[in-house]
Amino acid sequence: MKKFNILLLGALLGGFSVANAQVNTTDGIYVKPADIARHEISYAINPDKKTDKIVLNNFLNGSRIQVISNGQKMEINKNEIFGYRYRQQDYRLYNNSPYQIVDTAGFYLYSHDHLVQEGKGYATIKVLYFSVSPNSELIRLTVNNLDKAYSNNDKFRYALESEFHNDNDLTAYDNYARMYKVKHVFLNNTPEKPLYSQVK
Repeated sequence: MKKFNILLLGALLGGFSVANAQVNTTDGIYVKPADIARHEISYAINPDKKTDKIVLNNFLNGSRIQVISNGQKMEINKNEIFGYRYRQQDYRLYNNSPYQIVDTAGFYLYSHDHLVQEGKGYATIKVLYFSVSPNSELIRLTVNNLDKAYSNNDKFRYALESEFHNDNDLTAYDNYARMYKVKHVFLNNTPEKPLYSQVK
């Protein structure tokens, strides 16, 4: 991920409102993975204002994102930022596409919409992905992929084998623990929990 100077970009674009990271009181851009862990954003927008918005340019896998705030527009290369927050939801940009961050406890869990053929038309389904660390590759959430990703964690692998008999079981949600069951199993079978707040 390329680094870029937020203050310099802000100055060059006529003092674009909000530069240095702010505590997450509104929506905007996450420059680095650690920004999500700290809930700090840059280039803030007010989603309640019709003129403020984030334009993803996903058509044909566009490589730039637009941020419009207080009538000012700025374009940023998607590969220069980690993700964004919009309408109180966090997203990571991966291969120029947005993946909603569902949960960050233990490992990052994401949701991504896929188009699938249904009859004569198409339907949208949500597919879950995970990453071992905030800035590592996204992997489809399957029992086999989790087993490979955590091959050095025997306790979790054995619990995974015992609790989840197929990939569909991984989508089960524990209402009492208020998290996906696979996250609960992971946290209870991992000796040392990752300190994502230290990721830069």
